[in-house]
Amino acid sequence: MACTCSIKELPAKNCPHPFPHQLNMKQLQFAPAIIALCLFGGAAALPHTVKASNAAIADEGLDRIQVLLEKYLDAVLQQDDEDSATDDGEEEEDSDDDEDDSAHASLLTPCIEALRVLIDTGNVKNAGFSRGTHHIVLSLTNGDEVRRDLEHTVRKNKPYAKDFDDLQCISRSEISQVYLEAGTSDGWFIAQIITQAKYQNQSDYAPLTSDIVFNKWLDGDQTRKHYDPKHLPLNLLVESCSSDFQISGTTADASKSGFTGKHYIVFHLTDGEEKVEINGDSAKRNEPFTIDIPTERCIQFCDIKQVSLDAGNSDGWKIADITTSYFDSASSSYVVLTKDSVFDKWVDTNQPNLSYDATHVLLSFWWPDPGV
Repeated sequence: MACTCSIKELPAKNCPHPFPHQLNMKQLQFAPAIIALCLFGGAAALPHTVKASNAAIADEGLDRIQVLLEKYLDAVLQQDDEDSATDDGEEEEDSDDDEDDSAHASLLTPCIEALRVLIDTGNVKNAGFSRGTHHIVLSLTNGDEVRRDLEHTVRKNKPYAKDFDDLQCISRSEISQVYLEAGTSDGWFIAQIITQAKYQNQSDYAPLTSDIVFNKWLDGDQTRKHYDPKHLPLNLLVESCSSDFQISGTTADASKSGFTGKHYIVFHLTDGEEKVEINGDSAKRNEPFTIDIPTERCIQFCDIKQVSLDAGNSDGWKIADITTSYFDSASSSYVVLTKDSVFDKWVDTNQPNLSYDATHVLLSFWWPDPGV
């Protein structure tokens, strides 16, 4: 018969060898006393004047031991149950607190397992590099650094992408700075750089840093007035987004520069685009305009790669200057995103002879102090 009894049923005849391997640690401390009591009690129970077979003596002694064990263990187990009930209540409360703290900590300190680096090499002379290795570095609050190599031949005006999936689990809250470190004198002119992190148990990458207007040299033997080409800090992001945008500016003073049709402002994102229709009722020749641009989703600023004006028809719109802003709830004001103080361009599907593409005109990100 299989042994299915609990410790409170000890010693049951259908559970052979109940002692001592099925007792807990508290009960085991009484093992020497129990054994001594059983031995002496069993010995006292054996008849000395009656000649019985060895089997009979053994059976009688075992019965005596059985009775003594039952009495003693009942007392021990009763006290143990009372203590266990108190301990279990305390442990359960502690365990709940630990679980809450653990869950709270995991939300505040997500674990980064992989890093992605996306770079646009600039369109200037000798912008690319092919000799040696540069580095991207994560500085941690405890003083440690996580350094990974950026290598291989990089061409002028070409994109560069690199994934690092060998990171040890790093808490986002532990990262105090992300920077580029020059490892060679073969300079690299970086127009734009975005880094993304992949968190534990996630399949998608989330923005970590964003420098959409970078325009800096990473070089081991250059010196620059406004920055150190050997050490280039990146813009470490706090996750924030907006769906409340606005464009303002002045329609140019040219014949038919206003429009009444529809054109578009397009936010080109890391995962697609957000396109918003612009109604031309407010766009009149040589007059200022302010047009609200609500987006369907809340756009994270670190996801924005470009902003453009795209023509919707041949009813052209010539713009003298234009600024794109987003509403910042913290300051209750609009903050500049793009700014073209001297724009002077058409947005039109029927202007094929211009020096630029009037159907798709890029706006300039505004950087208060680019340090170039």
